[in-house]
Amino acid sequence: PGLMAVLRNRPGLRLSLMAFTFAFTQLCFVTFLVSYLNLTLGRSLALAAGILAGAQLMSTTARIAWGVIADRWVDPAVLLGGLGLAMAASSVGLALLPASAGDAAIVLAATACAATAMGWNGVYFAELARLSKPGEAAALAGASQFFTFSGSMAGPIVFAEIIGHGGTYAGAYATLALLPAAAGLMMLRQRARRRHAGAARAEGRDGP
Repeated sequence: PGLMAVLRNRPGLRLSLMAFTFAFTQLCFVTFLVSYLNLTLGRSLALAAGILAGAQLMSTTARIAWGVIADRWVDPAVLLGGLGLAMAASSVGLALLPASAGDAAIVLAATACAATAMGWNGVYFAELARLSKPGEAAALAGASQFFTFSGSMAGPIVFAEIIGHGGTYAGAYATLALLPAAAGLMMLRQRARRRHAGAARAEGRDGP
């Protein structure tokens, strides 16, 4: 019944697919950042772990900030779309860091990834609640979380397979950035369609 609630709710299904890709990206970032910084960029394990810890602190602040922005200024669907594109850009920026990059540049790239790849959850739940039909909020939320947790499990597996088959950490981060980019564009298109439909309905009511 829960999955059917998602499948019947097309905007909810798109949001759930977005959550899959965002969770996919989030777990790849968290799981492999220390290995990437240590093995590819030559940072010590202590420094790499410190950067990850700082990034996680940043994600907490970002979740609050994105929530305020979604409440006051930006439509949540638009914000999620923008976060998807920013998440992709941040992942590519992280992947493009050379071994000669300074610690400040690495911290900046990791912080950008954390603010986007780890800061989207609150806005997602707010948009999910808005899309829920009366009496379906719990079922839709539970079923949508199935997609979210599936992304969380699949992301590290796919990333590890890329590395295991001769890929690089940088290449894996850059390649997987395509997923949140596609999801972000999907959310922006959904918002544009919703706005167009609302305008068409308003024109119909005001017409002769």
